Amino acid sequence: AKNLKRQELWLAKYSEWVLREETLLKMLEWYAQSKHNWQYDTQYRGKRIKHWLDREKYAQLEKTYSGSGTAENWRALDALITLFEEAAREVGQHLGYQYPEQLAGKVVKYINIPSSS
Repeated sequence: AKNLKRQELWLAKYSEWVLREETLLKMLEWYAQSKHNWQYDTQYRGKRIKHWLDREKYAQLEKTYSGSGTAENWRALDALITLFEEAAREVGQHLGYQYPEQLAGKVVKYINIPSSS
């Protein structure tokens, strides 16, 4: 978000990749595995993700990709956060954890995604 606010596209795209590769992918793997009693092969680094992730989540994942426009990058970041939160809630529920709604709300508020995006 900081890089988008500063219009630093190079760094924003790098940050987007890191978030997707290191954070979102792991949560989506856990999400898919939790749906199959943790006995599910999610391949390696997202390989065949279209096959192991359910259609709804995959459609949401597609919205996390963007080009070079600032507004579309904000929309992609918003989609990434939404997808992560939904998957995290379900994974947490499978594991008996309560999602930290208040903390998550503070983080989203801090990021301050423009409403026009």
